[in-house]
Amino acid sequence: MKTKIKFKLHAETELPQDLIDDAPSQGPFDDYAEWIVSKYDVEVSLEDSIQYLKSFGAWDIKELQDLETNIQRILWISILDCKENNTNYFNMGA
Repeated sequence: MKTKIKFKLHAETELPQDLIDDAPSQGPFDDYAEWIVSKYDVEVSLEDSIQYLKSFGAWDIKELQDLETNIQRILWISILDCKENNTNYFNMGA
């Protein structure tokens, strides 16, 4: 059974510390995010992911329709945020 990581808009998510420690600080993150999804049960609704990611202005609404890609984007943002702030808690859309 995979460990669950559940993201919800305006809620705190605890991330496994080893994911933060082992994450690349620079360069591509895609392979690492794909690996996480293969090892963990990462959950977020399409609606929450769109609402959160559109606030960055980096993707248009058409680009945000793929949940799998959104999960990878949220993993990238959340893990690097935790790494930068030296914590393992991430608040999505605080």
